[in-house]
Amino acid sequence: RHVLPPGEAAIGRRDCYVLIVEATVSRVHALLNISEPAAVVVGSKPAPVKITIVDRSSFQHTFVNEELVSKDTPREVCHGDTLTIGREVERHFVFDWEPTVFCAASEVLEAWGSDLEKACQASGCYLTTEWTNFTTHL
Repeated sequence: RHVLPPGEAAIGRRDCYVLIVEATVSRVHALLNISEPAAVVVGSKPAPVKITIVDRSSFQHTFVNEELVSKDTPREVCHGDTLTIGREVERHFVFDWEPTVFCAASEVLEAWGSDLEKACQASGCYLTTEWTNFTTHL
């Protein structure tokens, strides 16, 4: 399981966020691009962030739900999609988007508002002042 913060996360066999140590996987095989979440959620389910994958390998390829991802062309990835890296020694990953939702008292938000919002957004976390079924941290 990999927790991916906003930004770019490389998948490959060397110096990558997601390491797959196989000779048939390129050093930087694919790139995941994760958008920043909306900083504040009020009473509703957090909207998923936009995530795309870009194939950087011209030989072993990248697949989403068994469909070939064209080289250097972003392909959106959604909750439940299966990512496959390579053809010969396939590595499958099921993409599971689960938001982190931090609930802060309104007094805390008043005192630390913009700093807290920036910290949450930079870490890929949602911020709310209301306890909901989606809240994961208090």
